[in-house]
Amino acid sequence: QSLNLYMAEPNGRKLDALYQLAWERGLKTTYYLRSLGATGAEKTAPVAAPQPQVCSIDEPDCEACQ
Repeated sequence: QSLNLYMAEPNGRKLDALYQLAWERGLKTTYYLRSLGATGAEKTAPVAAPQPQVCSIDEPDCEACQ
C-alpha cells in the first residue's frame, strides 16, 4: 500500500512524526506530500488598461474633426 499526504503547514517536526507513524503502522511507501501554495493570491485575469480614445483624420464621420 502507498499513501498520499496533505499537510496545510508542513514543518520538519511534523513530517518526521508523520513518517515515523507511517513506518510504525507498516506502510511501505508514501507517494506524494502536498501542501498549500507559497502564496494565497487569487487567480484572476489581468485587467487591461482602458485604451485612450484617439481621433483618426482618415475617419470622415469623426465629430471632433468637423
